[in-house]
Amino acid sequence: MSACLTNRRHLEPGAAYGSRVGDIALPTLVVHGTDDPLLPFEHAVALADEIPTAQLLPLRAVGHQMPPPGTWDTLVPALLSHTEAHES
Repeated sequence: MSACLTNRRHLEPGAAYGSRVGDIALPTLVVHGTDDPLLPFEHAVALADEIPTAQLLPLRAVGHQMPPPGTWDTLVPALLSHTEAHES
């Protein structure tokens, strides 16, 4: 079984990380597939809405996977723009 399917047991019980999402002050790019069957796209919308600095980049027709090459024309420029705009 893949480690990513079982690693949640390492989380501290009762940790309230979700309630602190709105405290994220760094520029954030939320990248999410619109056809994700595990975490529906609405989760990404809610996450981006909670983070004051977030931008949402939907990847059309992408599921719960690494972004496929067909998305790179959209994804790579967005990542470069995001990281270049926020260099320290």
